[in-house]
Amino acid sequence: MKNEEFIELRNKFLLGVLVALVVTVPFLLFFVNRYLGSRSSIIEAYNNKKTFTVLVYKSSDCDYCSTIKSKLKDLDVYYLEYDLDNPKDSESTFKKFGFSEKSLVVPALIYVKDGESVVRTFDIKDEAMIDEFIKYSKTA
Repeated sequence: MKNEEFIELRNKFLLGVLVALVVTVPFLLFFVNRYLGSRSSIIEAYNNKKTFTVLVYKSSDCDYCSTIKSKLKDLDVYYLEYDLDNPKDSESTFKKFGFSEKSLVVPALIYVKDGESVVRTFDIKDEAMIDEFIKYSKTA
């Protein structure tokens, strides 16, 4: 009789441990990834005081982005992309940008010099705006 009770208690204990693991492990993975995981490359570049350009856009609504990207590549401009449809560390990123997401009109270019946002251009509609941005970023 005691042997059967022991087996039943052991099985309940093992079931409890299994349920606890099934609940705890995904929560821990989410927490670690969200708060302790790798930061976006933009945040890393800001923190390392690098000089770079950020292209901010929405992949669902950016007909002109391919033109902007090719223009930046043609001019040998080092740039990072920030897609608002798939944001990573958005709160921290916008603090680094120095403006709120609400004030942003995409596509936008942000020039960062030594980890500080220096030049910004919102709502890029033609190549002249890109050229103007590049001109100002070289003098900043």
